[in-house]
Amino acid sequence: MLEAGILFLGTGASSCVPILHHVLESERYDCFCSQISKEHDSKIDKSKNIRNNVSIMIRIPKKDANRKKLSESEIPYDCVDNCTENHEVYHNILFDMGRTFRNSALSTFPKFKISAINSIILTHFHDDAVGGLNYASYFAKNTHGSNIPLPIYMNSDTIKFVYKRFHNSIIEELNRDCKILQLGYSSYELNVLDILLGRVTNCNSHEAIQYYLSLKDSINEPECRFNIVEFFIEDIKITSFPMYHGNCICMGFCIHYPYTNVIFISDYTFPIPKVSLDFLKSMEYNVSILILDSIAFKKSSNSHATISESLELAQIINPHFLYFVGMSCDLEYNTGNKKLQEILIQLKRSGKCCSIKSAQLAYDGLFLPINT
Repeated sequence: MLEAGILFLGTGASSCVPILHHVLESERYDCFCSQISKEHDSKIDKSKNIRNNVSIMIRIPKKDANRKKLSESEIPYDCVDNCTENHEVYHNILFDMGRTFRNSALSTFPKFKISAINSIILTHFHDDAVGGLNYASYFAKNTHGSNIPLPIYMNSDTIKFVYKRFHNSIIEELNRDCKILQLGYSSYELNVLDILLGRVTNCNSHEAIQYYLSLKDSINEPECRFNIVEFFIEDIKITSFPMYHGNCICMGFCIHYPYTNVIFISDYTFPIPKVSLDFLKSMEYNVSILILDSIAFKKSSNSHATISESLELAQIINPHFLYFVGMSCDLEYNTGNKKLQEILIQLKRSGKCCSIKSAQLAYDGLFLPINT
């Protein structure tokens, strides 16, 4: 039984893959969307190319849980397809609950015997990250019971969006005197990753939420005011850091496991805020798995990095294993990975990316075990 790790629930761009109008008007588009839609004779591996909105589940050990340490030979970082849930041992952290969360959960949770979400972390306020937040009520009721709140972490811009978008269904029980913020028929604990103050602020009061509703968007703040924010879930430290993502701030995360570190950046564009770049540089050679946004190989985007750009960032961090998420239909799984291997070989010949053992596109349903 695998004890901890990373489950990729979704690995596609905000439009998902296949893109609907690419399928309906396939003669106008040079991509693999029309191939995926074919019932027969498709040369495309559907299991690796149908992509929901980016979302991952990080499984960490609970405090004082009895667990077996895996040997290096038992940790195949390329692909693992069998794990089982144990609510007494694992704490499941969901990163993003976008509009395709239902599809992702239906296709992955039964396979991996997962029925619990213990914490939710939202990277930013776009619909592909928060559009499925209404499904959180089920997990709050079934994971925690009625008296223990389900923690949700987000930055100050995201709590504004959550307050407006889900006010009726999520924040209807909020009042000035409550100590626990009740959302519908279940209870949650809202926590703001405050990059201006450099701390986590609990927002279980009317006054706390109103304070963040009154602030201007973080994207309009001078970069010199940005800070990283550190917090703990169970005994695991998590460092969050701001990244530019088009017209908003998206939070990146480093999960500090006891024996290794994992970095996840779902969406970003260059330039990188100095405080975040300094942190990433400090993690050089100390990251086992790096997960980066990459919409295409070289096709530019105002909101997303390309694989070429993410490879530049990877050279700063020098992880052992590199995975890409947020791919569009310009990146087919098999041909994309083949091209990636060729690029990695060329980079190593020039003395770059020497610590990276593999670089590949992730896919929905991929599970990577982590030694704890």
